[in-house]
Amino acid sequence: MDSLKTFDRYLQSKTFNVEDQVAFLKDYVIMTKYLSASDYFLLMSRYKSGPAKLFSLDALGQLSKGGTTSSAAKYWFQPLLVKAISIGERTGKISDSLTIVLDMVGKNRSAMKNNLVKFIAPTGVLVAVIFVMILLKEELISVVLKIVGGEVDRLPEGMRSLLDLTNWMLAYGYIIPLAILTSAMLLRHYLIYNTGRIRFQLDPLPIFKHYALFKGAQFLMNYSIMKRLGESDQDIITAEFGTAGPYYRKHLLTFSQKLGAGEVQLGDTLNGALFTPELIGRIKILSGAEEFTSSLMEASIQTNDAIMKTLSIFITAVSKFYLAAVVMLVIPIITGLFSLKDL
Repeated sequence: MDSLKTFDRYLQSKTFNVEDQVAFLKDYVIMTKYLSASDYFLLMSRYKSGPAKLFSLDALGQLSKGGTTSSAAKYWFQPLLVKAISIGERTGKISDSLTIVLDMVGKNRSAMKNNLVKFIAPTGVLVAVIFVMILLKEELISVVLKIVGGEVDRLPEGMRSLLDLTNWMLAYGYIIPLAILTSAMLLRHYLIYNTGRIRFQLDPLPIFKHYALFKGAQFLMNYSIMKRLGESDQDIITAEFGTAGPYYRKHLLTFSQKLGAGEVQLGDTLNGALFTPELIGRIKILSGAEEFTSSLMEASIQTNDAIMKTLSIFITAVSKFYLAAVVMLVIPIITGLFSLKDL
């Protein structure tokens, strides 16, 4: 029974999407101005359902044992949101830490959703066209072949071309989506986990460069939030280190070592592919200024927005490529169907 309950909670946690997480925490920020955290979670456990209800029960259990909200949140929320909750608990400024992060997460999620729609629509059309070709092969072309006594040479040229194309699609068509999916998974793994010498030579290339800059923007955003809440540079890097992948972690280790060696200016500590020379120069100029942390936040948002815009352009290009593939498949279908009049 316990294993079934655990499995059910696991499934529920996977259905707690980012939009619902952000909405839940926005309500938390508003309501905890007037209620204690325990009272808020008690209300949510009564009136919410699904993941929100289960998380609220977990949080109540943690708080009743002297634990923290962030301890319960680790199982349910994105790492960045958990980190914001944890920082707010340590500093007593949970509304401040959450408000900033929720805005960023919401904006990124909206951009990703728009890009996903751009990608899914032409992909769906392409899959539909392939499905139509398979139906033609099984239903129409087989009938036409019976009419000509199975002699392919007696088929009109357009129908022969369509037959060749459908035969190829049935024999090898699965290789295309499999190759795309495998390449995407390998690239993702390489971006996150590879830290070899060759990897750092690849950082100037577009995909690698934008991934590195995205991680740099993430660091600056987290740094500016934590700094505003009174955290030391070393504590900030240590907190980031806990949830970082190997590539990001290697950069963080370099930052930490520089701090340990006596570097005191952030601009001297940061280096490598995560930041552009212009941004490093700006950090050095602004270091020590009253607006330093707010400028870092602004810089991280600008970098993040630029990367999201570039991603949108890339997705648009891919979707146009898919549409071109659709056109290339539709033409032989139409030609083959019109050639039936020549039988």
